[in-house]
Amino acid sequence: MCFDAQQATEKSLKAVLLARRIPFRFVHNIATLLTLIEQGGIPLPEEIRTAAELTDYAVATRYPGTFEPVTEEEFKRALGIAEAVFSWAEKLISASGQDQATLAPLP
Repeated sequence: MCFDAQQATEKSLKAVLLARRIPFRFVHNIATLLTLIEQGGIPLPEEIRTAAELTDYAVATRYPGTFEPVTEEEFKRALGIAEAVFSWAEKLISASGQDQATLAPLP
């Protein structure tokens, strides 16, 4: 479930980058995506900055291994962050008056 929270966050941030036509490499590092958004002139609320901590879930919870189990508290935090990022991204994209249907592909 934490992997899904990480993925929802990653895809939400990439949607913002696409909507604002900010080029990005195909990475799973949320801190990198947040930096690109900020460099693109979009201010980041503090609660959105905390999303960087979800990056570890891109691998650690995706594959079986010797990782420590995720606690219910950690899951609830990851879910709360993912929901906040999704809502923020949705509002930001809606406010820009753009949607995927009107976006041209990046060069």
